[in-house]
Amino acid sequence: MAKVSLQINGHSYDFTCDDGQEAHLREMAELVNRRIRDLAQGVGAVGEVRLLIMTALLLADELSDAYAQLEGRQAVVDHDNEAHMAQLAGRLELLASRLLQA
Repeated sequence: MAKVSLQINGHSYDFTCDDGQEAHLREMAELVNRRIRDLAQGVGAVGEVRLLIMTALLLADELSDAYAQLEGRQAVVDHDNEAHMAQLAGRLELLASRLLQA
């Protein structure tokens, strides 16, 4: 296990992670820091805990939107697959009827 020290909203936090995941964890901490800074500029002084909760909610909202987009794309793929399968089934039925007539 690797140890990583992260700076979040001006505070240092020590974490452990799987070896090789240190850079990814630092990138995620920087993402959180950017969101905190952006949000703090917009809402002003609301308290650190409230600011962290608001940031977590914004990130959760973005994650929810991303899941919804993926599900929407999956629905399109499923619909396309169904249409393709129906087309193939029609062709197979036509071939089968021709073979029966031969």
